[in-house]
Amino acid sequence: MKLLEKNLHTLIAAGLLGLCLGSPLAVTAAGEEVTQKLFDEALEKRDTGDIFAAIDMLEALLSANPDLGRVRLELAVAYHQTGQYQAAMRELKTVLDAPDTPENVRLSILAYLGQVAKDEKKPEGQHYLSYYVKAGLLHNSNLNASQAIGTGLNPSSPTELASVGSDLVLNAAHRYARKHPLDLAGNTTAFEWRSQATFSSNVYNKDNDFNLHVATVSTGPSFITPGRWRASAVLQADYIVLGDSTLATFVSFSPGIRFDLGDYRSLVLESSYTAHRYSDAANAGYDGSETLFGIGYAMYLPTAGTGFEIGLRDSNNDADDNAFSYDFDEFYAGGFTSLNTQSSLYMRAHAREYEYVAIDPNVGVIRDESETYVALGYNHDYQQGVLKGWTLNIEYSSVNSDSNADSLDYRRNLFSLNWSRYFH
Repeated sequence: MKLLEKNLHTLIAAGLLGLCLGSPLAVTAAGEEVTQKLFDEALEKRDTGDIFAAIDMLEALLSANPDLGRVRLELAVAYHQTGQYQAAMRELKTVLDAPDTPENVRLSILAYLGQVAKDEKKPEGQHYLSYYVKAGLLHNSNLNASQAIGTGLNPSSPTELASVGSDLVLNAAHRYARKHPLDLAGNTTAFEWRSQATFSSNVYNKDNDFNLHVATVSTGPSFITPGRWRASAVLQADYIVLGDSTLATFVSFSPGIRFDLGDYRSLVLESSYTAHRYSDAANAGYDGSETLFGIGYAMYLPTAGTGFEIGLRDSNNDADDNAFSYDFDEFYAGGFTSLNTQSSLYMRAHAREYEYVAIDPNVGVIRDESETYVALGYNHDYQQGVLKGWTLNIEYSSVNSDSNADSLDYRRNLFSLNWSRYFH
């Protein structure tokens, strides 16, 4: 389709239509400059993705000047791009039937008509399936702190217990892409619906009580306006097993939007609401909900193959037992740089400040804690040999938590080595 469009545009630009249409825009001398300006602006809007606005402008031009064959052909292309196939064929046939249209132009229009008719018969949307697997080994320097990740639980013991273990992630994803763009507030917007199911597992050889298994399902729409913004809203459920028993179920809703600022820069606004439900009566006080809001800035430097992102988040965790309710503020940063076409380095980091709202009876104070996290990693994509298509990942991460209750201080270092691959 794009090649036929390009050929059609080439014919027009070469002035072949001028043989039958007079000047590129055959209007009176008094209005020619204004008409040409509006026409150029309409094409610019169409070529930059604002197709519906371009259609309105081209329709207005054609209404005032119905003999402008060039406008009619460009309008047909815009109709085609938005899935208005009958309207596109109507405009193409009008020019095709004009007695003074050159023969070589007729041939291009006939070919384009065939493409439009073919596209009209395609399904309304396409479905895509992909699969992902990651497997490898890890070393955890402090299992006792591991269960604090994502669960809101405190380290169960101040004694550090190190162990090696396995790291496994299995994922299946489905994407539905609508064939025709939507008109959202004048923006030409692609619509997708994404769903996925993931199972992740860490199994340790020292103590099975710290084995962590998480099953996750998520689904939600995405709206993409190229060069302007990308929005999504994800509904997710996490089922968490610690050791050999169910720990908790989390259900979250996370709407967000990323604005394209140009020059590979973007502004990110995120939010989420998560409901926590713990299975063990001993952890019932942690039941509750968490709300989070964040703002970030991202930039990519294509000549250097480097990108980075920084941002702020604010979260409120409202637990049934006020001793476990808290707010936290977070500053985060991340980035990557390509070493060559196969390898890259990356970094992630955050600093959080936790403020609890009531005295924790286990330690006798209102907790006030800070947490720092840093991860450094290396990726290598295999492009040939038996590992072609696989990616090697090596990562080291460290988290350090400092509390006004000394018994809750902890540090954990995690080293992992794994291979991963996408299957389409």
